[in-house]
Amino acid sequence: MTGISKSQASAPIGAALQHLKTVQAAWATCNKCTLGEGQYQTVLGTGEVPTQLALVADYPLDGEDKEGTAFSAVNAEPFISAVFGTLGIKKEEVFQTYSLGCRPGDSLNPSQTQMKACKPRLFAELYAADPLIVVSMGQIATSMLLGKWASMDEVLGKLIPIELPGQYGKWQTTLLPTYGLERSIQQAALSDSDESTKTFNHICKAVDALQNYQRLRRTQWQQDCKRPPRGLLLGDDETGDTTV
Repeated sequence: MTGISKSQASAPIGAALQHLKTVQAAWATCNKCTLGEGQYQTVLGTGEVPTQLALVADYPLDGEDKEGTAFSAVNAEPFISAVFGTLGIKKEEVFQTYSLGCRPGDSLNPSQTQMKACKPRLFAELYAADPLIVVSMGQIATSMLLGKWASMDEVLGKLIPIELPGQYGKWQTTLLPTYGLERSIQQAALSDSDESTKTFNHICKAVDALQNYQRLRRTQWQQDCKRPPRGLLLGDDETGDTTV
């Protein structure tokens, strides 16, 4: 499988990057909820902006607050490198962030207040990244992006159109929920892990959808010089509308 094309960028690269830097500077130190207590700093997103594909996991991995960068933990590298390497994608081509900028306590169960406090930062980062597809890795990330508590059994591996708030109003993207990042990393270390294999397959599905969109985009551009709607990312059997 080949990597994803960079030709989708709908926003100027410089403007998107500057918007992201402004957002992240404002959130680098955060006291909007109790999760920031004891953290070195907020863990912020990283990767190419604008992008076609974004990964949003539930919360930072252990120790990532020291560096402040998403998906930077040493124990995450083998799994992430294996996924991106197999797909022919460089890690830097994908925007990676967390639904929560700080790791919850030992229970790893954030409160509704804590989730609500982090939503503006998550939405602002994704608005800057402008992905065509967001792969939500875990129930917290999926629920925050759907705007309601998600039953993962009902949404796993499905392409779901959503609208998210942006700087100038709502914008559209497509959500593909999968298993949590931390659990996928743990399961990948086990032989014959069904869960980590499904996570990989879900990310493959997102990349396939992007490649199909690019083919449709080239065809439609040749016909009428118009960009096809993002809804064309969905298969014939996957429809719906979810707003936040």
